[in-house]
Amino acid sequence: MDSLTLKVQGGAEEPYILKFTKHDNAIKGECNCTAGVYGKLCKHKLSLVSGSLDSLVDSEYSKEEISNFFENSTLKEMILEYAQLQENAADLKKKLNKIKNKIEKTFKNG
Repeated sequence: MDSLTLKVQGGAEEPYILKFTKHDNAIKGECNCTAGVYGKLCKHKLSLVSGSLDSLVDSEYSKEEISNFFENSTLKEMILEYAQLQENAADLKKKLNKIKNKIEKTFKNG
C-alpha cells in the first residue's frame, strides 16, 4: 500500500481528512486542519503515526493495516522521539513551576 486516506474526529464538527503517501521509508502527510493546511505538524498526524487510533472514523483500513503503513518509516522514529521529548518537557515545566513557587514564597515571606 503506497497511500492512505483517513478521517479523524477533531474539535471541528466535520472530521479532518489526512492523506499519507509512502515512497520507500519516507512518508508525506497532509491534514486539512488549520495547522495542516499551513504545512505545520498537527496532533492528528502525530496521533496516527504514533499508533493512537481512537479518533479514527469511517476507516476502510484495519488498525493493523494503518499501523503497518507507518511501521518501518523514519517518520515513526522521529515522532516517538518527539513524544518522549514532549513528555520530558512537561516534567521539566512542572519542576520549574515548583521551584518558581518556592522562590515566590521566599520573596513574600522572607
